[in-house]
This record gives sequence, C-alpha cells and structure tokens, in this order.
Amino acid sequence: MKNCILVLLILYSTSAISQSPCKITYIANEGFLIKIDDKKILIDALFGGFDGNWCDKPNDDTKSKLERAVSPFDNVDIIAISHKHQDHFNAEMVIKHIINNPKCIIVCPKQTDSLLKSYSNYEMIKNIIIAITPAINRDTSLKIKNINIRILRLEHSHYYIQDEVTGLKVNKHENIENIGFVINVGGINLFHCGDANPWKEEEYRIFNLNKERIDIALLENLFMNDSQTKEILNNYINPKNIILMHFEPSNAQKLKEAVRRLKRTYSNVYVFKKSMKYKNIEIIKSLETE
Repeated sequence: MKNCILVLLILYSTSAISQSPCKITYIANEGFLIKIDDKKILIDALFGGFDGNWCDKPNDDTKSKLERAVSPFDNVDIIAISHKHQDHFNAEMVIKHIINNPKCIIVCPKQTDSLLKSYSNYEMIKNIIIAITPAINRDTSLKIKNINIRILRLEHSHYYIQDEVTGLKVNKHENIENIGFVINVGGINLFHCGDANPWKEEEYRIFNLNKERIDIALLENLFMNDSQTKEILNNYINPKNIILMHFEPSNAQKLKEAVRRLKRTYSNVYVFKKSMKYKNIEIIKSLETE
C-alpha cells in the first residue's frame, strides 16, 4: 500500500505541473522585450530621440541595437505598439528595425499606422502591419506565428489642460487610441495595458481578465494610486506577477512607496530601475487546468 501511494505521488509531481521560463528585459518607460521559448516580442520599446524628463528613454547604444535588429533584438517575431505617443513609439525606429528584420510583424492601432504611412519607406513594410482599433469596450483576437494575442480597446489615462478658447479643462488624451495586449506564448499569459485609465471599471469588468489567468501583468503605475484602482486590479485582473512601469526617473521614492503598498496584497511585484536589466520569471501551471 505504501508503495502504491509513493508511485501516485511521483506521478503527480512529474505530470501535474509544468514549468516555463519567461525572460523580461526592460527597455525604458513601458518598453519591454519578452522572450518565451524561441519567441521574442517587443512591446512599446521602439522609441526615443526626444527631449523631456518625464520618462526613461533608451540610450544611444540601445536605440542603435533596436534599429539594427541586433542582439538581443534580433529575430523579433512581433512588435506590439499600444498607442502613438512619442514615449511609446517612434515611426522611423520601427521602420529601420523592420528593414533589418523583415520577418517581423507589427500590431498597432490605426492611428499609429497612419503615422507610419507618412514615411517614404512605408511601402516596404505595409504588408507586415496589422492595424487594429477595436470599438469602445470591444476586443479582437489574432494568432501570429503561433502566438495568441487578444487586443483590448482601453481608454487612455486622462490628462487635463486648459482650452485656450473656452478656458475650460479638457482631456488632452480623449481621442487617443490606446490598446492593451493579452499575449499567450507557450501557455504563459501576459497583459500589457499601455497607458490605460485604471479608474475605468466598466472596461475591466467587461474584459474580465480573471478568465485569462494572467501570469504576468505589466501595469501603468497609476494602478497603485488608490483603493478603487487596487480593487479593480484585484477583481478583474488578479495577476500572479506584477511589473510596474511608466515612472518618472527622478521619482525613486514613488517607486518604493508603490511597491511597498502593493506588496501588502501581491508578493510578486517588480520594478526595473535601469534600462536593459532583465528578470527570468518561472511560471508553474497545473496541467489539470490547461
């Protein structure tokens, strides 16, 4: 009887769980290189070349490697772009990368594609661009190179300025097409929200990412802002691991405070403080739930 129990335990331990490594390299701001098995995905990583100190930017060496598609940015399968803002996207850099890596596919909103169209080299890359902007509260799904991608229309976070004519406060980002990505590679589910509005509970209730069993969520730091945003995170996303992004480089104290608060609920919270640092996250899944 003891031998039977031992055999069952051995079978359970070898067949009931699987382990998959995910290497996440921080580029800058909300830009990351995701590597799972033999797949590589760049999200919001091809940008730079502007003045301003509100976000991290790739240095000249990293920017050059991204444009030339050399290691570690060689053989990238997908470039995912959440929206057209310059701290997420640079059309010239994207085009240069594609010219050096023509097997790559671009997935972006239609607004972003419109900016790419203004460049003379667009004809060389137009056939590998998938431009999608789902309607409000809608999503769509793609499969590219055996990578499953769910594209979510997520409202851009608000930024209010004073209208010069009326004197009223207006949301500068009201018409920005921001999309989030749920990416499944090798059974691992990642969520990247772009510059999503973390207070838009309706969106997260409709999309209910709990169903996706998110292993790693790359989240705009505003999700840590107050009890409402944390409740949305807990109820509708509930990731196993969290990577915070979109911090002002000079505000180290804000980084520390955000992580400290979040770790009261989530133990696996990460913040990258320097460009090109990476983390290997091992995901353990029960085969019974696959």
